[in-house]
Amino acid sequence: MENMKFRGRVKGGRKWVFGNGIAMNETFAAIVVEYLKDGSLRTVDVEKETIGQYAGIKDDDENKIYGGDIGSFVLHDFRGDAETRVCAVRWDEERLAWMLDDGRETLAYLGDDSAVGSIRLIGDIHNNPELLEEACGE
Repeated sequence: MENMKFRGRVKGGRKWVFGNGIAMNETFAAIVVEYLKDGSLRTVDVEKETIGQYAGIKDDDENKIYGGDIGSFVLHDFRGDAETRVCAVRWDEERLAWMLDDGRETLAYLGDDSAVGSIRLIGDIHNNPELLEEACGE
């Protein structure tokens, strides 16, 4: 099993940092990028709302998928029919699972191999919110 991984967008920029932990309170958020031998942490300040956890799955190009990512997903219904949809990856607190959401409804859950086929990341909700808006016809 892989360690938990997180990412966040550096405060005031568009660069993402990745690490194995987070530190935050009401006014502060940081990604832990290194655990030092003396027990201290090296952190990078990030925009709190951009923190996403690794969902434990990769797309067809081997890119790690994080909460907040937007992708083109081939979804299969119970009859086996397939359609390609643009969805965001979000955490469902009730089901404790990663869901695919098109901005209007939950379409599937990651890890359900019978429902989710091909995956291709195309952006994220922080830098590319228009991808979901276009998919919903807004």
